Amino acid sequence: MKQLKLTGFVIFFFFLTESLTLPTQPQDVDDVRITQKFIDDNIGYITIIAFAQYIQEASFEEVEMLVKAMTEYRDKCLADRTLPECSKLANEVLLENICAMEGLPQKYNFSHCCRKVDFERRLCFFHNKKADIGLLPPLPTLDPEEKCQTYKNNRESFLNNYVYEVSRRNPFVFAPTLLTVAARFEEMTKTCCEEQEKANCFQTKAEPFIYYLKALSSYQKNACRALMKFGRQILQSINIAILSQKFPKIGFKQLTSLLEDVSSKYDGCCEGDVVQCIRGRSKVMSHICSKQDSISSKIKDCCEKKIPERGECIIYSNKDDRPNDLSLREAKFIESDNVCEKRDADQANFMAEFLYEYSRRHPELSTPELLRIAKVYKDLLKECCNMENPPECYRHAESRFNETTEKSLKIVQRECEHFQNLGKDDLKYHYLINLTKLVPQLSTEELTFLGKEMVMALTTCCTLSEEFACVDNLVDLVLGELCGINENRNINPAVDHCCKTNFAFRRSCFESLEADKTYVPPSTSQGLFTFHADLCQAHNEELQRKKDRFLVNLVKLKPELAGEEVWSLLADFTNVVEKCCKAQEPEACFKEESQLMNYICSKQAILSSKFTPCCELPEPFRGECIINSENDNKPDLSSLPRRRFTEDQSEGMFQRVVRESHERVKNQCDLRKKLGDSNFHDRLIVLYTKKAPQPSAQELIVLMKNMAAAATKCCPLNQEHQFVCMEDSAKLILGALCRRHEAEPINAAVGHCCDDSYAFRKPCFDDLQVDGTYISSPLSCDQVINLKEDLCKAQEEELQTEKQKLLSNLVKQKLYAAEMQFQPITVDFAHLVETCCQAEKSETCFQEEAFPQGYSGCGSWHPQSKQSKRRSKEDTAVTFMTQSPQVTAWHFCSPLFLKNFQDIKDKSFVMFMADT
Repeated sequence: MKQLKLTGFVIFFFFLTESLTLPTQPQDVDDVRITQKFIDDNIGYITIIAFAQYIQEASFEEVEMLVKAMTEYRDKCLADRTLPECSKLANEVLLENICAMEGLPQKYNFSHCCRKVDFERRLCFFHNKKADIGLLPPLPTLDPEEKCQTYKNNRESFLNNYVYEVSRRNPFVFAPTLLTVAARFEEMTKTCCEEQEKANCFQTKAEPFIYYLKALSSYQKNACRALMKFGRQILQSINIAILSQKFPKIGFKQLTSLLEDVSSKYDGCCEGDVVQCIRGRSKVMSHICSKQDSISSKIKDCCEKKIPERGECIIYSNKDDRPNDLSLREAKFIESDNVCEKRDADQANFMAEFLYEYSRRHPELSTPELLRIAKVYKDLLKECCNMENPPECYRHAESRFNETTEKSLKIVQRECEHFQNLGKDDLKYHYLINLTKLVPQLSTEELTFLGKEMVMALTTCCTLSEEFACVDNLVDLVLGELCGINENRNINPAVDHCCKTNFAFRRSCFESLEADKTYVPPSTSQGLFTFHADLCQAHNEELQRKKDRFLVNLVKLKPELAGEEVWSLLADFTNVVEKCCKAQEPEACFKEESQLMNYICSKQAILSSKFTPCCELPEPFRGECIINSENDNKPDLSSLPRRRFTEDQSEGMFQRVVRESHERVKNQCDLRKKLGDSNFHDRLIVLYTKKAPQPSAQELIVLMKNMAAAATKCCPLNQEHQFVCMEDSAKLILGALCRRHEAEPINAAVGHCCDDSYAFRKPCFDDLQVDGTYISSPLSCDQVINLKEDLCKAQEEELQTEKQKLLSNLVKQKLYAAEMQFQPITVDFAHLVETCCQAEKSETCFQEEAFPQGYSGCGSWHPQSKQSKRRSKEDTAVTFMTQSPQVTAWHFCSPLFLKNFQDIKDKSFVMFMADT
């Protein structure tokens, strides 16, 4: 069986589902009878789900024994429903049979539940469920061909095993959801087993129902936690908010009636009563469709479908249109003089109606935010209704609501800024570090899962127009996963407080938390950081998982490390893996890394006082840490005769060399401060392209990125450390350039700097001028720059790279042009990308803006076309220049920059093009 990867979830604003395997009969047939028949027909699946969720460790063979017992019970009762045992509730019979299985209660440690009765027994079995499935064996996997053969040979056993494996790994998911997944799985198996490319078919078709399972799993656990921990009132509020947004024209009385059915459904589903859950779900759907005219105009077609499809159809139907007569605000809750009297008459009903009215008027808000507004309003009335003039007090409620929403909005904006600035991988590391510091007691598997879910939430939502509601809804579900559903879930005092104190405001509570001070890290790493050559065989996805686990385990072992230090160690890990995987004998390399640093650490007392923090780290990180550690404090050398080595004249020469080197570094740091990081990086691109234009633009970009990063790291340091840091960085970066020259010669001047003097390599490169020997090669437009719709999806770093690629290629064409002449072009590149990415058809915009009509590709100009007759004076100037024999293919791309240039910019560009 193909392994399910239950990762990622989509926006899910609604919460009702119906099994796809319910009998296909019209909706107007007696639903109670249909539902009962469905239960009787599916007793096997229902038994497997209940048993596998209650006793997750039980084997498939043990589950099959219970299925046999429950099937016999069903057959007996179908034959004679007057038998005494047939009057019992189905879940009661199921639990009795589980407890009656010989040796099973003792084997799986649930004997204490079997000694209880009725509700207490059900609750005990519920609390026996374990959210952390790390103790279960890996999900069995089958080759697609083998899977299809197994299905063909024994369909029933194959599907039963699938339901068993998925159910015990999702102990809190409602039975109808699991039955839907099972039905889709069989449908997928039938289809894919007929295909030639079976593996690809299974992979493609599995995605939708994996998302379906994950989405509903997160919501259902969150709803049940609200019910279990905060009571029926909170769950009622969640349902009011969701239903009022989905069906804004439903009347309050009708909503209250529907809520009664919804609430009774959750009683069975959250307790794990599979049969009651199925009955409750069917009842809710029937209620909605029986009142559809007054509930929603969007579900008519759904309710005409047969039962298997109608639930799915209703869930994914659009929110209904807001009624035309619905005002933007409900005055009776803010402007009426008798608000306090109405509240006191029936507070629960009054607050429910307020939430209903506010929710149906604000479809743009998230469910958690609507609950926050309701809590703020409730607290405000409590305050105002004790004053002499309550109306004067609660008339300012709107400003309180807006203030609450503004705070929530800022949290979401900050998270989406992280997403925009960090990129997907770095964002995940950011959350893995923060979450592990916050809740180090959770297992590594849980923490990596939560980190990925946070990233999935922001990736899904931060580019949408409804960004706020989407992020707030999904992040709230992640916090629900963190808090868990079971009463046995205790993490640490601060987190437990946020999870248990206030459901609506737990998000802001988590925002204010710091690293857990009560956590005691393990005394040893227990081999978690011992690496072997198998890392080199890992595929990208597997290597990424190992990297994530490594990061979490590192923070668990060293929670006192600052975020920057953890990032640095993560880079060290990547370097060690990269280095050893390139070695001839990777295993020996990993071992040597460890042995050498162990020796240095054993002699640290006589080597350096700066090694101590490094030697306390796990083995793989000691090496990079020691290499990058500060120089040791200078010993007292006053007793040594300095003139033993030098004469007075030499001392002055040494000081001059040191002074000049310091001045070079200071000038570079001053320039970075003046220009800013981005412009400083661009300047390096221009300078070094002029000095060494032979390497590709991409090679130069990477080298200059490293040089700019070194300046960012070193320049903020004090003068002494700044100098050492910059010199050491330059040594490595210029060493890479010289290795490139050795492999493929660049030019004579670069060769001279690389070969003449290692010590004076940096001053030599600083003094290099334009390479006069270089002859630029013609480049097509695509080689100069990639102007395609993909740019609109690119992260900031990718856009910078494209801009720098353009800059380097332009410099290669005009090596003697002044640096300032390139600046307007890079500015206009950014403007072009912004303009076209906002256009309705980005690809067309790029083509039109970059290559106006009159151009054919990049290499031929048609001066007689209609468009050319209407060209601007700048185009005319450029056209004249392109007729010269020295012109290169790049010049035909020039209109890219002309369209938006005005006045001085236009002139400077034309001057740039005219300059030889």
